[in-house]
Amino acid sequence: MSITVENLSVSFGDKHILKDLGFQAKKSGVTAILGPNGSGKTTLLRSINRIVDPQRGSITIMGRPLSSLSQKEIAKMISYVPQRAHTCYISVFDAVLFGRIPHMGFRASQSDIDITLATIERLSLEEQSLQPLYQLSGGELQKVAIARALVQQTPIMILDEPTAALDIKNQLEILILLKDIAQTEGTKILLTIHDLNTACRFADEYIFMKAGKVITTIDRSAITSELIGDIYDIPVDIHWKDSIPTIIPKHEERFSL
Repeated sequence: MSITVENLSVSFGDKHILKDLGFQAKKSGVTAILGPNGSGKTTLLRSINRIVDPQRGSITIMGRPLSSLSQKEIAKMISYVPQRAHTCYISVFDAVLFGRIPHMGFRASQSDIDITLATIERLSLEEQSLQPLYQLSGGELQKVAIARALVQQTPIMILDEPTAALDIKNQLEILILLKDIAQTEGTKILLTIHDLNTACRFADEYIFMKAGKVITTIDRSAITSELIGDIYDIPVDIHWKDSIPTIIPKHEERFSL
C-alpha cells in the first residue's frame, strides 16, 4: 500500500505551497503528517487524492503513477475525509451509502446496503441514520464523513484532521478505530493532526513538514525536543513513558499571558 511522492511542487498563483517535496510512506500502519499551520499538509493530501494538480513532480500509489489513474480507479484505491464536512438535506444513511458509488452498478445492491448499515453501527450513528445532515453537530458530521470513507473499502485512507471537531471521547474512539483498521485490515492510514501527543500515541510513522517541504520521515523513537523545537519554533521538553513521548512546551516570558 505504498505511497511515493517525488519532487512535488504546487503553486496557487504566485504563492508556492509545496516545494520539490518528496517522501515514501510505509506500506502499512498509520502515518501522521505533522507541521505548523501553513506548511502545506492539506495541499499535500489533496494532491495525493488528485483534487489538486501539481505543477511538477510525481505521485505513485501502490506502484502505479497517479496521473495514469481514472477518477473511478482512484476512488477504489483512496478514500478521503476532508477537514470540513459539508451539510445538506440528505440523510446520514444516504450520505454514507454514497461512499459505495465506486463499487455500485445501476443501483445499490443488498451488499452495499449491508456494508452501509454495519458502518453506521460501527461509528454509533444508528440514532442519526435517518436525520438530514444539516441537523447534525460538527462532530456528528465528521463521523459521517469517516463512515463514508470506510464503506469505500479502499486500501488507502487519507484524513485531514479527522478529530478536529470531536470531543475527547469521540476523538479516542475514532483513533482507536483507525488504528484497528490499519492493523487488522491492512489499510494504509495517512492523516494530518495538530495534537502532537495524540499523534505520538496512535501513529506508527511521522512525516514532519515545514514551509512546503518534508523535513524528515521518522518513527516514534526518533522524535526529539530539538526536532520539535525546530519544526514549531518553540522550545519543548519530552517525557517518555512506555516508549511513548509526551511533548510539553517550555514556559518562557515571551509566552506569558
